[in-house]
Amino acid sequence: MYHWFLVVPPSTVEGRSQNTDGATDSAAIKLDAAAQAHVTKHRKLEEDLTDEMVGLARQLKESTLMMNQSIKTSKKFLTQQRKQSSVA
Repeated sequence: MYHWFLVVPPSTVEGRSQNTDGATDSAAIKLDAAAQAHVTKHRKLEEDLTDEMVGLARQLKESTLMMNQSIKTSKKFLTQQRKQSSVA
């Protein structure tokens, strides 16, 4: 069984600044408290959504495995029924 994880680094928006011509340079910009709170809020929302997506993926996998087992059981039952009816 393989487990795949998507690793997404935190946003680096606060670590970049833009020149007046739109080019990004290496000088960091300072965010005020409101902007930092906004970034923090959105990071939390992103983490929560990621956790929810992982849970949904886990549920989908479990449902798929259960459906697969049900199909195998049905196939086995129908094969047995076919053998019994061909003998009779």
